[in-house]
Amino acid sequence: MAQIQRPKSIIDFLGEEIIRIITPVSICMFIVVILVSILNTDSSSASTTINTIATMAYTETTSDSFWDKLGGPIAARQVSSVCLLVCQ
Repeated sequence: MAQIQRPKSIIDFLGEEIIRIITPVSICMFIVVILVSILNTDSSSASTTINTIATMAYTETTSDSFWDKLGGPIAARQVSSVCLLVCQ
């Protein structure tokens, strides 16, 4: 008995393409995380603060009040959004 193959829908096609892209990217990200954790054996580097776009506006400390901790991430998000808009 011959089976009739139905044509692939756009969802089937896009699903296959997404899996083809995500799989090697996920494997690469996993390898990078493992290598960084192996190579970063210096315990003093954990205490240093890295200045990134996310920490330009606000870096949380233990002595911050509730309102500082609430408003800080909002300010950081705004700075990140402005940086993304300027860079495009």
